[in-house]
Formats: sequence, C-alpha cells, structure tokens
Amino acid sequence: MPLYGLQTRGRGGNVGIMKMDFLIKFLNSLAKKPAGEDKAPVVERQKDEIAAQKAKSAKEEKIIFLILAAVVTLGYLGYAAIPEKVDGESVIPLAQLTGNIKTQPRNETPEQQFRRENKNVPLSDGSTIPAEIVKSRTRQFRQVPFGDKELEYELRLPISWGQSKFARYGAPGAEKYDVLTNIDRYFGPSIEDERPFFWVEVEKLDRLSMSAYYMDMYFIKRGITPESVKIMDSDRAEALYVDVRNYSTFALRSQFIIHGDRVIVITFGVPLTDYKSYKDIMGLALNSFKLLNPINRTPEPFETYKLLNILSFNYLPRWLPRNENRTSSLNPSVEFILPTELNLAPSQLMKGQQIEGLILVHAWRNRPGFNRQTIEQTIIQRLAMGGLKMKDVLQPEKNLSDKKDTTTITQAIYIGLVDQSPPTTEEFGIVQNDSAFPRQEVWVTVLDNGDYTAAVTLVTWPQTKNYQQWAANVVAYKTILKSLKLRKLVF
Repeated sequence: MPLYGLQTRGRGGNVGIMKMDFLIKFLNSLAKKPAGEDKAPVVERQKDEIAAQKAKSAKEEKIIFLILAAVVTLGYLGYAAIPEKVDGESVIPLAQLTGNIKTQPRNETPEQQFRRENKNVPLSDGSTIPAEIVKSRTRQFRQVPFGDKELEYELRLPISWGQSKFARYGAPGAEKYDVLTNIDRYFGPSIEDERPFFWVEVEKLDRLSMSAYYMDMYFIKRGITPESVKIMDSDRAEALYVDVRNYSTFALRSQFIIHGDRVIVITFGVPLTDYKSYKDIMGLALNSFKLLNPINRTPEPFETYKLLNILSFNYLPRWLPRNENRTSSLNPSVEFILPTELNLAPSQLMKGQQIEGLILVHAWRNRPGFNRQTIEQTIIQRLAMGGLKMKDVLQPEKNLSDKKDTTTITQAIYIGLVDQSPPTTEEFGIVQNDSAFPRQEVWVTVLDNGDYTAAVTLVTWPQTKNYQQWAANVVAYKTILKSLKLRKLVF
C-alpha cells in the first residue's frame, strides 16, 4: 500500500527531504507494479529525477555562495569603521592598521624618487666619515689655476680621483672671466660608463651681489629647481639638484662663493642612482674647498654718506641721494633713488616717475614722546606722497643679529599697493602713472642704540616680477644696514 507522511531532514537540510521524497516515490511505484513487470521505464524516470534534483541543488548552492560572499564583503567594509570585540576586548580595525603604511608610488622613476626623498633635507657635511678613513682614503689637492694666485685653493677628494689635463688656454692673468668659466676638473672611477666629477668655475661680477641671490639667478637661467638649499652666510650658499650632463641624469651639489669681485662655483656630480653612496663624500669635498688668498676688491665701489653728525653709512653710487633734511638734528632724513636705465631727461628723474627702487633713511633723537608709532606714521605719510599704501605683512617683525654700536635691530616686510588713480599722460602719450603694476615690496628695518633710532625703508619691485632687479635692490639696502653707524651721546 502507498506510504504517506514519511518526512525527515538530514545534515544537508532540503537535500535530506529530496532523498526521502525519492524513496517514498520509489516504494509507491513498487507497490503499484505487479511482480515480474519490466522495470526499465522506472529506472529511466529515476535518472531524470536525479539529474533535475542535482541541477536544482547546484543552483541553490551558487545562490547561497553569492549571498555569503556579499555578507563577508559588507562585514569587511564595516570593519574599518566599527571596532569589533573579542572576549570583551576591542580589536583595532584592519583598515586603521594598513592606512598608516606608506608605500612607494607605482611607476616612479629614479629621478622622481630622488626628488621625493631629498626634498628640503639637511645636506651632509661629511663629518660622519671617520677620521682614519679620511686620512687613509682621501688626499689633498692644491692648485693655482692659470697661474692666478687670487684663485689658489686647496681641496680634499678620494685617493682614486685624478685631475683632468684639459687644454690650458690663454696666458696667466689674461682671462677676464666675463662668463662662468671652468678652471679645473677632477674625475673619479667610472660607474656604469659614467664618471663622478668635481668642477671649479669662476665668473667676474659686474654688480655687488650675495651668494644666495647669485645662486637663485644661476638656477633661474637654467630652468632648474633645487631640491634642498643651505645658506651659510652672505658669501657662501649651496644647493642639491638634478641635471642632465652628457645625456645622463646626475645628482649635483654646488656651492656658490663670493670672492671679492668674483664668484666661485664648485660642483660635485654623481650618477643619480649612486647619490646615496656618495652623499657624505660630496659634503666632505665641498666643505674642504678653501680659497687661500682673499680679494679686497668689490664689483662696485662704495661711497660714504654722512647725515649731520647723527649717522653715517656706505651706499652704492648708482643710487642718487635727494630730499635731504638737515635742518634739525632731532629728525634728519634722506632718500636714495635708483633711476631706470632708460635715457630719460633729468627733470623726469627728479620727479621720481621712472625709478627702479627707493630707499628712505630717517633718524630720531630718543626723547620723551618719541615711540614706534612716530616711526610708522612718518613712513606711511612719506609713501602716501608717492601714491603708495602699506598693506599685508609679508614677513612679521623679527629681531636681527645685533651690531656692535646698536642695541636692537628689528625688521619687517610688507606689500605696498600703488594708488589706483587713472593714469595721466604727457605729450607723446607717455604714461606717468601706470596702474598695471600696483604691487611693491616694502622693507622696514629699525635700529636703536639707546640714544638715537634710525629707520631704513626699501621700496622695490617684488621678486615675482623682476627677481634680478629685486635682488640688486636688496643688496644695496643691506649694504646700508650693514655699515650704518648711529651717534652715541657722551656726557
């Protein structure tokens, strides 16, 4: 007789039900069939049913797998935001652990890696090399290039390096160095067909300069951005950068040394990929370079200016004094202008319409009622006469190194805005007030020796407009500051 209601559920869930349903159907079929009847059709039906059930089970298992995968993915994404707990203790999410790991950018070239690793890093001076290594594996060179004693120098390089015997041209003293000229070359052992080198170059200066400003112009002209820069003092600066030499990429360190009316440029270069193994010896070599005979000449002669008996200072003759106030020893003043190099009539120059820079020098006797507001108002009123307004602090006031005859020195830099009044023209359509260039830099430095106070103000084009002129103006300004002497009262 047929069997009804027999159901069971095994480990496989519905799979167990499928197996019992098949057993029930099979037994029912046997109960309905007479004994001895051919059972071949029954077997075929059983095979079809088994195949159908397997297909159905595979489809169900695939759906279950996709659901589980989705649940695991969502759980991982939520893991970064919600810390889980294991045995009552919080666990740090995996995303927080891996988020702090810094990986090297993909497809990074050796040059990009060098720039990334050496951006604004301190430059090695070679002091980490042990003294016994320096003694046994380096040697001292001493040379007089072209027989010019003013260029005599000494230098320390690895013992395996040698000096190039490139052609010596010209007689001693005949070379004028009007352009940057190579005067000595040294080379080390080859590195994959490239040789590390040390060059010495010299150029005659036609204007007073400082090492940092010459260095800046050196890179501007060559379209190079240095990775790291170090300013030792006004006469020595150095930089690390990348450049192409003989179709190969080199890491280079150069020092720029002001030597009287000349500038010396020394450069140590190595193939870019070998910089790490050479960086200490580069620092050792550059810092071992010494010029043995000082030069007392300057590119431009100084003149001394005395304002009553209150103060005196050196200035460059191409700056012209005007508007002297010598009527009172309580508040004397003078101005200096740098005329443009255009051929203008003297009347135009004196109007102050065509100038490249302006320096104001004011002095005050320290007495009751005098304070910093007096200084500020005096400068603001004078600049307003030329249509210039001080605005926006570029560099907040800072203390500078003291001079022997000065108690305090403070300096601040501002942006100046030219009055935007409509331009006026004279005959021939010459514009007298050009509002197309409204921004100026205004430097204000205050010096105080206890008895007198002096304020020196520079108005110049900003360095973003004309770096070369800006640097020349700042050098002229610092020449006055460096040499300025204030009267000290004696009772």
